[in-house]
Amino acid sequence: MKLKKCPIVRHKKINEDVFQLVLECPTDWVEKSGKFVDVQVIGKSLRRPISLTDWDENSITLTIKKAGEGTNLLSEMKQGELEVLLNLGNGFDLSYFKKDLLVVGGGIGCAPLIGCIKEAKKCGLDVKVIFGFRNKEQTLFKEELEELDVDYVFAYDDENENVITKMKEMNWDDLPFVTCGPLVMMKKLCEENTQSGLVSLETRMGCGFGACMGCSFKTKEGMKRICKEGPVFKKEEILWENLM
Repeated sequence: MKLKKCPIVRHKKINEDVFQLVLECPTDWVEKSGKFVDVQVIGKSLRRPISLTDWDENSITLTIKKAGEGTNLLSEMKQGELEVLLNLGNGFDLSYFKKDLLVVGGGIGCAPLIGCIKEAKKCGLDVKVIFGFRNKEQTLFKEELEELDVDYVFAYDDENENVITKMKEMNWDDLPFVTCGPLVMMKKLCEENTQSGLVSLETRMGCGFGACMGCSFKTKEGMKRICKEGPVFKKEEILWENLM
């Protein structure tokens, strides 16, 4: 990990609750998708962990949902620099998959999956995508999915749909998967999908790099830290009762 002051290159409002920040910074540490950074918010003692949506040679893209005072303050940052702790988390190990990959996201949890889809395409995997949102107004990443040329469907709560019903409707419930989103959604996915999968957990963190033990939880393989041994875990090792 390393601490870096990163200039804001671009600020983009996505909808009333979600915005994107593009930060100028080195990205030689991004060897796989699913990693995250810890962003300092002026006036707040704890950094905010935010997963990477995308990156190139000179910048990272963060997609952030306003969920409290800290992220509300970040949403007002249109210029200047942010102090960022880089190179956190283990990321998605796509060598776990051989041919097919189902990508399932819910709400802002779809953000780290965009980079995963790009990486999976480069690896030659056949990618299917299901993203779930409360309603059509909350839809994220439609343009990105079109550009990536993958088979995708959206599920909307207000239309009595969810990612599980969509998965079964599309006959994709026998595909190995990666997922990120609400815990209830991911738990149900792991129960209903017959294949192995990788689950990216999101939680509040203290330090973000494993020192404080604040994000520890019990797995089938013992205690693990979401920030250090995760945030990505194999479906088979998660004890959901210790997270819900």
